Amino acid sequence: MNIFRIHKYMNKNALSGIVKTYKTDPFLAKSELEKYLVEYPHDYFARNYYVSLLIKIGEIDAAKEEYKKLITESNIVGLSKNKMDLFKKYLYINKARLLSMDKAYSDLLTFSFINKEILGEENYNRIKAYCDTALCITDNHDSYICRQFHNYDAAQFYEHVQKHAYLSNQNTKRSNAVFANDSNLLTLIYSVKEYLPSNQRFYKDFFLDEYYFKYNNCGFVDNQLTDYFKVICIRDTNNIITMCPVTEINVPYIDLKIKQDKNIVKKLEISDEMSRRQNLDLLYSRRK
Repeated sequence: MNIFRIHKYMNKNALSGIVKTYKTDPFLAKSELEKYLVEYPHDYFARNYYVSLLIKIGEIDAAKEEYKKLITESNIVGLSKNKMDLFKKYLYINKARLLSMDKAYSDLLTFSFINKEILGEENYNRIKAYCDTALCITDNHDSYICRQFHNYDAAQFYEHVQKHAYLSNQNTKRSNAVFANDSNLLTLIYSVKEYLPSNQRFYKDFFLDEYYFKYNNCGFVDNQLTDYFKVICIRDTNNIITMCPVTEINVPYIDLKIKQDKNIVKKLEISDEMSRRQNLDLLYSRRK
């Protein structure tokens, strides 16, 4: 019998280091986690994390196999109710992510409804919004991301991304990651759509794709100039949910080559906020 006791069958410091590595280099984290699991095979939290990592980097068949092993082999005792609930939540989130990768939307909707309390309201609402759209079910959705799943609106994205815009952030200080200037941000939005969707992505959350781009001096993170930014899109589309500068990374990225369309860029540089949003709608319609 495989028994997991949190004080005996894990190395918290080692696992914390792997989680930190995951944020900048998921492939190195995968290698480190595989070595860790050889030494701590009964750390079922780490094994669950391994499934999540495999999904993120697109190794879906391997993720399914590991998930089956985890379900079969895990027999967790000695945990508090809160720890057990947390383990089940992570486990069910991975199950939902695997169903989403298979585009089994009816099964996913049923699974998430049955396990709504375990998954949590936010996760359930996102799953429902996306599945409703995929299954042509009409419903009202409140949160930004759920509305975008159901009926994508470029103007809402532009309003959302303002927390990473230079001028807007000078007043609000809503983010430590800002683009170098507002016209640069709009040019980046205009340009990245040509590259998306792409196989050079990570699978994020249930229905999102995560891309990394390089463009010299594109923005600041904690007041340090950076050449990199990430873009989050709805799965298999170029409908951007959000984007922001990031620090130096060690993951595959797209080297952005901007084709300067002087007429469009000139329009995007006007100062009136409503006009800029209208021009963004024009920009999106041109790229579809």
